[in-house]
Amino acid sequence: MSDTRGKKAIGGALLAMILLALTSPTRANPVGGLYFDPDRAGHGFDLRPVGASWVIVFYTYDTDGQPEWMLGVLASDGDAALSGSLDVFDYQEGREPRQATLRRAGDVRLDFAASCGGGAGIAFDWTLDGDTGAWCVQSLLDQAVPPPADFSGLWFAPDDAGWGLSLAFEVREPDTTEVQILFYYDDAGLPRWALGSGSGGAESSLVLNNFRGYCRTCEPVPLASADAGEISHALAVRDGLPIGSARIDVAYALGAGRWDRETERLLQLSSPQAGLIPVPAVVEPDRPIAIVDTTVVPMNEPDVVRTHQTVVVEAGAIVAVGDVATVVVPDRAVRIDGRGRFVGPGLHDMHTHFTFGGVTPMFEAGTLFIANGVTTVLNMGDGGTQNLPGTDAVFGAGTRIGPTVYAGKAAYGAADGRAASATVTSPAAATAYAEQAQAEGYRFLKLYNALTPTVVSRFIDEGERLGMPVNGHLPKTMSMRQALEGGQGMIAHVAEIYFTLLGNQPNEALLPEAAALMLEHDVYLTDTLTASESFAANYGGNEANFEIFSRREGIQYQPTTFAERGWRNFFESSTLQPPGSRPGQLDARLAFFKQMVRFFSDAGVPLILGTDSPGHVGVISGFSVHENLRLYDEIGLQPFAAYAAASRNPGRYLSDSLGEAMPWGTVEVGMRADLLLLEANPLDDLVHLKRPLGVMTRGRFYGRTHLDEALQALDLKYRDPFTRKAMEGAFDWGREEVCDHQH
Repeated sequence: MSDTRGKKAIGGALLAMILLALTSPTRANPVGGLYFDPDRAGHGFDLRPVGASWVIVFYTYDTDGQPEWMLGVLASDGDAALSGSLDVFDYQEGREPRQATLRRAGDVRLDFAASCGGGAGIAFDWTLDGDTGAWCVQSLLDQAVPPPADFSGLWFAPDDAGWGLSLAFEVREPDTTEVQILFYYDDAGLPRWALGSGSGGAESSLVLNNFRGYCRTCEPVPLASADAGEISHALAVRDGLPIGSARIDVAYALGAGRWDRETERLLQLSSPQAGLIPVPAVVEPDRPIAIVDTTVVPMNEPDVVRTHQTVVVEAGAIVAVGDVATVVVPDRAVRIDGRGRFVGPGLHDMHTHFTFGGVTPMFEAGTLFIANGVTTVLNMGDGGTQNLPGTDAVFGAGTRIGPTVYAGKAAYGAADGRAASATVTSPAAATAYAEQAQAEGYRFLKLYNALTPTVVSRFIDEGERLGMPVNGHLPKTMSMRQALEGGQGMIAHVAEIYFTLLGNQPNEALLPEAAALMLEHDVYLTDTLTASESFAANYGGNEANFEIFSRREGIQYQPTTFAERGWRNFFESSTLQPPGSRPGQLDARLAFFKQMVRFFSDAGVPLILGTDSPGHVGVISGFSVHENLRLYDEIGLQPFAAYAAASRNPGRYLSDSLGEAMPWGTVEVGMRADLLLLEANPLDDLVHLKRPLGVMTRGRFYGRTHLDEALQALDLKYRDPFTRKAMEGAFDWGREEVCDHQH
């Protein structure tokens, strides 16, 4: 049942009152639960959060000592206070809706900061039916040891408007004590209540009692009780929504007749307790998904967060983002409890070579990306040894866990010394190469260092004709200005600017010119600081750093041959240990690369995060994105700028350059549903982007438990000696898998 349909069934007057009040934010200081005044036994109320507001049901007695109840919605009235009005309702079987407001009883105020009763109570002031009172109330149940998440709260019958149940639970080992209050009506349609308690739980049956008491201003007298009847209920969570059913056989407090209901459907009016609704393991994109009452970090404007929001996803797209009181949740939606949690856009790795290592590690890298919140990757060349474009279809179908993959095909010049099949030396060959890349399903053309100006120019022309944007290295055969004026839309490493415009020197004076060129031509810059850090740390045969980097978090989920053969071979190669090299030799250059990234970001150049994983030592698919975010923090980027480089900016580059019908990278209506469910605000600390509670990619949701199980399976697999032996012969190291951008 949708949120709207359920609330409509409560009754017109009550619905209007609740929806009006839900638009008012409240503080977190108030605590929901059952409250009573020990000096006035028999009167009490149930206070529960509903979205951003609070609903109170006050059970009391009229001037004749007969039970009656009132209901209201309270709003914030100070730092720790709530106030609002209470209404009395009546009920008529033949009326639609059956419940209507009988009278406005008066006003109430709760102040959780104004302690009373020696500090054990809370101030409760009321003005009702011309009378006033100032009571000191306390919790009916023991709150010294908070119980585990349970079904406590206000419940209503959506198919029989106007009545409901208050349920509360207290764990008293070995049993759970349950308190039930039935808010119903007598044969005259007047509101009455009955109360019972005993051992209970999600499925229980309790005997209720009707009470005769004393009016709110009368001297207390002993309560008279009589058996009222019995309620049985069964409660559960389905698709993120607390639901239940109840059987009721209760005698009226006054007059003849009974309040009988047979297997009545129940929904929870109040917000369920935090922790009651587990984060789902997997939700397929054919089901709508609603993340309810969360804090959204939209990333469409600096440092903005929006509280008490509901985000609705259908068919892989965000279809609604708005206040929890106004967003309609589709009937079939799986609800995810967003309270106390944050929703932001998914992360990107805009420079990876995750085909490194062979077909098996390639698909397993998909799990590493998603487990780290990386929902989109740009693979910058795969050596042609695997069907890289085909991985996107596999991940998109959910056959394997993985992100959206944009495949780039690398093209090399003769002096790059790469495979002849990927070497392009003439404009005609560039046309044929681009057409072949498009036929194979590639989306981008990646340029390498030694391509000649005429070949680069042809690639850019063909890329425009075929809808395949050109990015990659700044060819060393031409100037940076020539490359950008020719139409190259993205630079794949900050090091490229150092090697071209800056002439291999830390020339700070030329940084403004470089920034102006990129801004003038709307060029995006990928930093790949993680790769630069690894290169500098391991340069010159720094064995101590190799041991540190090759044991970084995440290596346990990859074949041991990554470190033992792949990274070891690279570490011992002439690339990292040329004649005369020494450890620490590139530390100053790395520091300047960091300075460049900070300068360009401050100048407004759109920065996009890329790691060049996993060919560089310790630069692991998925995990390296958080290493790159760490480096952003080290160079002083504010969290918003860093998160934007990992989400909004790459989303804009990819969707705009490819002309995609559905953009992504922010949390807005119309965007592709690539989202993270987080435990804390990433704009406070980027570390909160690690280990998200849930990851949504193209509308498919993976919960943390499911992702951890997938990681654990990889860990166990690569601990197994038989697996290690089998993988030794399967490891595929291709030189084209590592961007040689450091020289």
